[in-house]
Amino acid sequence: GMVARPQATNTVRHLLILLWLAGAAAMAIYFTANNIRLSMILKVGRKRAGTLPNGIPLYHMPGYNCLAGVFSPAVYADMDGLRDPDVIENVIRHELQHLRAGDPYWQLLRVICLILQWHNPFVWWAYFASRQDGELACDAGVVRKLSPQARYRYGESLLTAAACVCRDRPAGSMASSAGGARRFLEKRVKELEKTLKAVDKSEELQYNILSQIG
Repeated sequence: GMVARPQATNTVRHLLILLWLAGAAAMAIYFTANNIRLSMILKVGRKRAGTLPNGIPLYHMPGYNCLAGVFSPAVYADMDGLRDPDVIENVIRHELQHLRAGDPYWQLLRVICLILQWHNPFVWWAYFASRQDGELACDAGVVRKLSPQARYRYGESLLTAAACVCRDRPAGSMASSAGGARRFLEKRVKELEKTLKAVDKSEELQYNILSQIG
């Protein structure tokens, strides 16, 4: 009985390790396959539209408004779907802000954590919450650099970008997107309103201070 108990414990431990390895391998295959599929879709359908600061390629890609690529990033915009030059410019601003924030690397880190901790529901929650926080931070970073008139136009650009996003986009991809699910877009617009109010108050305070100094 004393010998059988450690053996049974070791058997259970080995089974759990095998289960974890199988889950991690399945997750790795899932993310790898979807990102390869996304890369193939983008390479087949894209058309070079220009070069952005720091040599970042800009491509016209129907149904896609995103930043894709970790080590060789590129910006994709559905210029025919977006049409309005101001909307296209806002989409590009959004994706370049992701790049400045290092979001492609953060997404890679999130995916690695999810592969290793696929069995942990808190890691799944953190994965999605972190992605959403990244989008909100990106919106705030863009808005703070815009003129008062352009800030409200940016919120409209998000809705326009979401309306022309391909619905067959591979899930679990490394790409960031200017669009998103309707419920999350509503949250982003509300957060933008808060940011706009905060920026307006800050600028008003700065104006008052400068007026008093002058």
